[in-house]
Amino acid sequence: MTFSDGKIADQNFRIEYGDGEFLTGEMGYQDVTFSGITVDNQQVALVDYAYWFGDGESSGLLGFAYPGITSAFSGPDPDKDTNNNSIVYNPFFFNAIEQGKTEPMFSLALTRETEGEAGQLAFGCLPNIPYKGDFVSTPLEVFQFPGSAVEITEFTYYTIIPDAYIISHGGATKEYFNSEGILLTGQPSETRDGISNTTLSNTTPVIVDSGSTLVSLSTALAAKVNALFDPPATYMSAQDVYEVDCNATPPKFGVRIAGHDFYLQDQDLLLTGELGLDPDTGMCITGVQPFASEPFILGDTFLKNVVAVFDVGKGEMRFAEQ
Repeated sequence: MTFSDGKIADQNFRIEYGDGEFLTGEMGYQDVTFSGITVDNQQVALVDYAYWFGDGESSGLLGFAYPGITSAFSGPDPDKDTNNNSIVYNPFFFNAIEQGKTEPMFSLALTRETEGEAGQLAFGCLPNIPYKGDFVSTPLEVFQFPGSAVEITEFTYYTIIPDAYIISHGGATKEYFNSEGILLTGQPSETRDGISNTTLSNTTPVIVDSGSTLVSLSTALAAKVNALFDPPATYMSAQDVYEVDCNATPPKFGVRIAGHDFYLQDQDLLLTGELGLDPDTGMCITGVQPFASEPFILGDTFLKNVVAVFDVGKGEMRFAEQ
C-alpha cells in the first residue's frame, strides 16, 4: 500500500501502549471515508513494524482523541522520537469538523455481542440504541500528567471528573468512595439518587476510552471492589490483575457522574469465556483492575452500560443508561 496523496518527507509514526504493544511506520496523506464521511488529504500512518495483539479481523485504528496526542514525529528514525520532536496534526474527526462534514460531536453505544455488530458509533447524532432516562452532562477536563513539568493547556484525552465510585454488596447500603478508595460522606437531599452531587468530593480525573477493555482505577479502590466478590478475587502479582472463580458473585459497582449513578452489570464485572478466562489458572479476570498511577480509565466494561456522547463543540460529555 502507498499513500494516494503522497508520503510526508522526514516524518515518522510511533505509538506505544501500556501493555507493551507498539507500532511504527511512515506518515502520508490519504482521502479517508468512514460512515459516509470523506475527509480529503487526511494525514495517516502506514505501519511497517509492530508488536501487536491482533484479532484476525481489524487492520488498523481510527482514533478520535484530540490533536494534542497524535503520534507523528520529525525525522525518519522512530528510535530517536521524544516529546521534543513530536508533530501535532488533526486526526480524521477534527478534520471532518473543519471541513463541515459533521457536527462537532460523536456518540458511542457498545454492546456485548461476541459476533457481528458490537455497537454503534454515530457522528453528529445519537446511535440507534435504546437508552433509559435523561442524559446527564459533565465538563471535559484538561488532563495534567502527575509530576510533569510541562503544563498542558488544551484538551487531549476525553477526561472527566466523576463525583464518586459506588460499592455495595449483599444488599448492604451503597457507599461512595473517591478515586483513592476513601469513603465519602454526605447528607441525603432531594435528588433522584438520594445523595446530592455537592456533598461528595472526588477530584481525580479519569479518561473515557473505548480503546481500553477494562475499568482501571487506583490500587486501593480496585482492591476494595475485588475484595467484595463472593468468593473474593485474588491478586495475581505476576500479571498485575485480579482473577476470581468464574462462578463468583460480583458486588454492585458503579460510577457517579453529574449526580447520577451508573452501575456496571454483572457480566461486565466478571469476564468469562474467551475474553476473560485465564487458561493457566482456570479463573476469570474481573472488570475492575488496578492502575499504578493516573490516568485512570473508564473502559469498555463501563461503556457497555451507557450511551456516551463526546461533545467537542460544547466541551462536555453526556451519559445515559443503556
